Amino acid sequence: MRLNELDIGPLPEDAHARLIHLSNVLGRVLFDSVRNPARERAQAMPEGVRREAEMLVDDVLYGVAQILDGVTRPIGNDRLDMQLVISARLRHKGSGEVGEVVELGPNGEGLCMGFAGWVEGDFGSLSS
Repeated sequence: MRLNELDIGPLPEDAHARLIHLSNVLGRVLFDSVRNPARERAQAMPEGVRREAEMLVDDVLYGVAQILDGVTRPIGNDRLDMQLVISARLRHKGSGEVGEVVELGPNGEGLCMGFAGWVEGDFGSLSS
């Protein structure tokens, strides 16, 4: 493993279990990269303001999860519909070759459902 690399652990063989696992990886990345640093910065704020800021960060991240889950108004024009998609590309470290692509949203397990667990520190098998 590389220094500071987030260990995704062993991937489940079952496709549905793998989808949930990789969705939890996405949640862990969002929280490690966005939520946790924002909450750390908020520690310097007065308590009431800090609580509001922490709730605001969670509201924004939940909104992002909704967008990635496809919970948006229709997007498009007279001829085309547009769909926002997020996927996990699993690449072999030696060759860089893509071995598998797993769509996490909008046709995944439901990132919004995962969010409820993530705020409680539940990232499935990634929880520490």
